[in-house]
Amino acid sequence: GIYLNLSVSCNASLGTIKQVVWKHAQYEPLYHMLSDPEAYVFTCINQTAEQQELEDEQRRLCDIQPFLPVLRLVAREGDRVKKVINSQISLLIGKGLHEFDSVQDPEVNDFRTKMCQFCEERAAKRQQLSWAAWMEYNFPLQLEPMAKGLGTGPLHTPTKNIFVNVKFQSGGESFTFQISPEEFPITLMSYAIKKQATVFRHETVEKPEDYTLQVNGKCEYLYGNYPLYQFQYIRSCLHRGRTPHLTMVHSSAIIAMRDEQTNCIASPPKMAAKPPPLPKKKPNYGSLWSLEQSFYIELVQGSKVNADE
Repeated sequence: GIYLNLSVSCNASLGTIKQVVWKHAQYEPLYHMLSDPEAYVFTCINQTAEQQELEDEQRRLCDIQPFLPVLRLVAREGDRVKKVINSQISLLIGKGLHEFDSVQDPEVNDFRTKMCQFCEERAAKRQQLSWAAWMEYNFPLQLEPMAKGLGTGPLHTPTKNIFVNVKFQSGGESFTFQISPEEFPITLMSYAIKKQATVFRHETVEKPEDYTLQVNGKCEYLYGNYPLYQFQYIRSCLHRGRTPHLTMVHSSAIIAMRDEQTNCIASPPKMAAKPPPLPKKKPNYGSLWSLEQSFYIELVQGSKVNADE
């Protein structure tokens, strides 16, 4: 191998360090034999004297805290998605998952197998949801507490109409509407679709049910049978005197996100059901006083023992 002595910040991410390595590697021999940077992964010796693969390249050097300031670049092997998930779990629980693999306890292993199968089956079922149900599960509504019945009093309803800017994600065109704050999101979407069809003279008008409203620059969506003034984003804009800016997102974009998440989840393995672990046998204990025969020992040899004759 080739040793590169590089000066990097302790706050640098692994992705940044890899770019620096590739920049310096082009001046080293055998550079033409290197594959794409994504084909390699960093490894290090951690604080517990174990070799660790660093799959998450967004982590910083100060977060990893290697035992020595030495990183080794090796060819990537195995399922990267699974390794990234295992690395994140290990980081959260503060313990490597490989330590659980070394536990020779049938009850623990049986519990881990069943929980793994349960989680994979639940994840697979959620990926079969419709685009609207999947969006509702992954992006819950951000409503005012009083709209959910958690407040101590009624939610104040604005009396004047409000201005809302709506932009289409596909074409980029935007329109501003004056609408009652008591209208539902689907009403605002129908206004936007009709306006777009009128301006661009579309022969067919799309259905508002095939769209959803997204807050610009956030993974936050406005949907359901709730008045506009009950959404936290709309209330925040009204409080600050700003015009709410929303984006019309087609259902195909939501389906694409769902499919992308599906590709990151491996199908649950079909494993034969194993019988539950047998309970440990309770050891039989006996008292010396309950023995019928007398207990005796035979002293074979002794040396340097102080005793009376």
